[in-house]
Amino acid sequence: MAWRLSTMSNTNHEALVSTTWLAEHLSDPDLRILDCTWHHVSTNLDGRTQYRGRHLPGSVHFDIDHLADKSNPLPHMLPNPADFAKKIGLLGISNDDRIVVYDRLCGGSAAARAWWMFRVFGHDKVAMLDGATASGLKRSSPRKCPRCVPTLKASQRPLPPPL
Repeated sequence: MAWRLSTMSNTNHEALVSTTWLAEHLSDPDLRILDCTWHHVSTNLDGRTQYRGRHLPGSVHFDIDHLADKSNPLPHMLPNPADFAKKIGLLGISNDDRIVVYDRLCGGSAAARAWWMFRVFGHDKVAMLDGATASGLKRSSPRKCPRCVPTLKASQRPLPPPL
C-alpha cells in the first residue's frame, strides 16, 4: 500500500503543553494522554513495565515498537496508515481527540517520535508535555494509578497532499 507524508498544517494547536495546562484539562472528554516511555534493549529497562508501575492519571502506554512496520528490517519505521489507524484506535484514540504525549526521559525521543507520527498521519491536535516540568507532575501523581482501559474507536484520517 502506498502512502504519502503529511504537510503538517499550521494550526492553532500548541505543540508543547505545560503540566499546569494538563492538570486543568485532565477531565476533558477528548483528552488522551500517552506514556511513550521506551528504552533501548541494551538498558535492560522496559517502558511497558515502567508504565504499569507508575504513570500519569488516565494515560495509556504507546509502544513505538508495537506501531512500527514489522515488514521493514529497520527499527521504528512508520507503519502504513491503515495499521496506524487500527492500532491507535485500539488505544481509544479517534481523529477528534486532543493527544498529549510524554515519556520518562522528560522530553526524550520516544515522545517526540510519537508526536511526529501523529503529525505525519494528519493528526494536528497532538502536543508534548513540557519535559522541563514533566517530572514534577509525575512526583505529584499517585505512585500507582488504576490501569486505564481504552475504548476502541475508529481513527482514519485522509492523508493530505504529498510534500
